[in-house]
Amino acid sequence: MPNILVGLGFDHARTALLYALGHEDTLRQEGLSPESETPEAVKDLMVQWVNQPAREQVAPHPVFLDKMTATLKSNVIGCEVNLTTPNNLQAIFLAETLLAALEAFLATSLNERVYPYRSKLEIRLRPALFDGGEPTITAEVVGGGAVEITHPRDLNFASVDARNAFKSSVLRAIAVIMFQIAAIPEAETYLDRLGEEGAFSRALDFSDIAICVERTLGSTPKLSLSDWEKEYDGPRFAVQRKLAWDHDVLRAEPEKATSKAEGPPDLERMPHGARRVLSVIDIPLWDKAHWHAAIYADDPRQPPILALGFEDEKAGVEIFEGWRARQQETRETEFVRMAILTGIDKPAPYAYTMIIGAEVSAEATKASPGGVLTVSRILQMNSSTPKNLDTFLEAYRRVGRYVMVPAVFTDAGKPPRLLMEHWVMQTKLVVRPAWQVGEYDPDSVGLSLENDPIIPEGITDPPVHAALKRIRERRDGSPRSPQPAMPAPRTA
Repeated sequence: MPNILVGLGFDHARTALLYALGHEDTLRQEGLSPESETPEAVKDLMVQWVNQPAREQVAPHPVFLDKMTATLKSNVIGCEVNLTTPNNLQAIFLAETLLAALEAFLATSLNERVYPYRSKLEIRLRPALFDGGEPTITAEVVGGGAVEITHPRDLNFASVDARNAFKSSVLRAIAVIMFQIAAIPEAETYLDRLGEEGAFSRALDFSDIAICVERTLGSTPKLSLSDWEKEYDGPRFAVQRKLAWDHDVLRAEPEKATSKAEGPPDLERMPHGARRVLSVIDIPLWDKAHWHAAIYADDPRQPPILALGFEDEKAGVEIFEGWRARQQETRETEFVRMAILTGIDKPAPYAYTMIIGAEVSAEATKASPGGVLTVSRILQMNSSTPKNLDTFLEAYRRVGRYVMVPAVFTDAGKPPRLLMEHWVMQTKLVVRPAWQVGEYDPDSVGLSLENDPIIPEGITDPPVHAALKRIRERRDGSPRSPQPAMPAPRTA
């Protein structure tokens, strides 16, 4: 591989690869590494090289195309999109076209009322079972919000009409994917307007990877290592290092753009990767589940139980199984944040609000110069007595943890059915009075202009007043808040 690179004019890439493989002697023999330089000095140079600002525009890991499938990754308005495709040129070009068009289209929507709500989206590309048929692709939402796209086995089109039909089907697929990434109020009006402006068509016209590759690399491009090896009979350079050369190297922190200009940030100039979505809420799934109750259970021998009452059992179970799968996949244990705001309304002193969202760490905030976007679900509990909540909180403080489970609750006249086999253990629980919630507090999504929070005597300027003022300004369309808040659907 190193000599193939130099044959293409990538001399510096060859030098870097030889060093990474451990062939420092070769570099010295060829005069690329001066004899007078110590190994430490050479390594320091390589560290400076790898920490150049341009590193932020390079993928952290190459895709070698050496397996049956390949996974392409992209950050689209803060959502991590993983697209798995069969390892053949036609499918790979289609996969890259879908991602490029999706990025191009949503890049024009950063200043629109488009609210990303999913942290990660899986897309799977597969060929049709049989040859022939319509020259179109189909997109279907499957389990866990993943999108499965079926494409024709032959993507070479014999006529202009066939290619136009294929292009229209790609646009429809992008629309399906888009709604699995973001919530869009008045979606039909929004899409009609974009259609009139030609945004969809332009996004696809500039993203047809097959045409770009053919015009740049010819009709038989070499995109994998095996393609190049077929015509290479020169010396080979085996890996000589037992550890990666940079296993003990601290990488430089990503550079953050700074600006002295006042006013709202220019979101359209901000790269997709500058922002990040942290979410445990799949909006379509939660809409289907309809969370409308909280149920408490206590056993002195066990942690207390907090059950979320859903109308749709299947959707409620899918929510919890998604959380459990994430725990097993990532080994995270505290990614669901549960908060309870008490004293939310003077006329109803025992009413409280429950907020379910994502736990946002300081590291995640620091790594996202464009901001971290979260999605929450809010439930207002209009209790006439504090007994149930107080009993649960007393048990939680005694044990230091609680069990969260789904429950089926469809009739107030019948007891709920707790689905204990789908449990999720929690240790963190935020409980605070509503009057302490400030203007930029993440729990401000749990406040409502319909309520009058209880303010203790002697508190003349509670933080909640500023928070409610900001909510009122957003509702009235004040320019003070240039970035729209993430939607937080309320449930009565």
